[in-house]
Amino acid sequence: MHAVIRIEALPAAPLAAAARFYAGELATIEGALAAAPASLAVVFPSLHQGHRGWIREAIAALARAHAPVRVNGVVAGLAATTTAIIAWLETAPGITGQLFVADGQSGESAS
Repeated sequence: MHAVIRIEALPAAPLAAAARFYAGELATIEGALAAAPASLAVVFPSLHQGHRGWIREAIAALARAHAPVRVNGVVAGLAATTTAIIAWLETAPGITGQLFVADGQSGESAS
């Protein structure tokens, strides 16, 4: 069984978004992980680059804490790309603790 949790909205400010994630969304994710799916993809809303550090750390910590369940994050963007990443993760047994960005860009910029 593979699971997907979609976080619908988070505040624009990274610190406020992280606080809401840890105060609310984390319990939902932990509940899904208690069912021991083969993998869990956490889909975050499209957020500016300043959020990626705390999201990466959260996903990596969840992956370590719940191994052998594979936990990965996806920052939503292009719907088809988001769907393709989730489908690929379901077939990628060696991938865990990673953050994927489905915004259609070839890479992150420093701006």
